[in-house]
Amino acid sequence: MSYNVVMAVNEAAPATQNGSSRSGTYLAKAVPTDEPNLSRIGLPMMANNPAGFMTGVTVLNVGTQSAHVTLTYLDNMGNSVGTPQTKTLDANASFPFYQGDAAQGLPSGFVGTALITGDQSLLVTTNALNTSSKLFFTYTEP
Repeated sequence: MSYNVVMAVNEAAPATQNGSSRSGTYLAKAVPTDEPNLSRIGLPMMANNPAGFMTGVTVLNVGTQSAHVTLTYLDNMGNSVGTPQTKTLDANASFPFYQGDAAQGLPSGFVGTALITGDQSLLVTTNALNTSSKLFFTYTEP
């Protein structure tokens, strides 16, 4: 079996005025080439400033052709919230979706999930930061 993607990412933010900084690490899961396209991905935690938490999502097209990607936010009942975001990504291109972006129409205080769909294999990672406590974490899907 061969694999399309294997990587580890270390992230660090510049030090603030008081000298503190934030960092995190995540491992991308390998995508076996004999699996069907990983083109429907659920993100279990999205936030737009509830108690200071903000999330950001980066989508990487690991397919061989342009990917048409849609990100839809869902509340805890599975209802669509805000404005679904669409983006066309060239092969090997990525795009960040930031949940604090006013164009996405998420209400302040939103906590929910998201569903990403596309027509090529995708790799997705999510960062979350609490702006008050400076707690930082990442998770990778699928």
